[in-house]
Amino acid sequence: MFRLRNRVITTPIIDILKQIRYENGNLIFSDIRDKGSNIMFTCPYHAMGQEHHPSAAIFVGEDDRAEFGVTHCFTCGKVVPLVELVCDTMRMD
Repeated sequence: MFRLRNRVITTPIIDILKQIRYENGNLIFSDIRDKGSNIMFTCPYHAMGQEHHPSAAIFVGEDDRAEFGVTHCFTCGKVVPLVELVCDTMRMD
């Protein structure tokens, strides 16, 4: 659960990523792995989203040392909140 402006979003983040993958014809987020307090996935920001192994993570645990819902790619260094990741990867018709 996270807040987007004044709304509470209860959809699990992994389900949001899978829906985006589906809507984009499986061209991004080709590998999504639930690692407990992190969700690992293939980064859409480098290699045109076509890397072979997950290099990005979203923190979904409960810990004061990390911010919930923030995406960090360990390869390209991109750091964005979940809202920006969703906006950047939504299919535009």
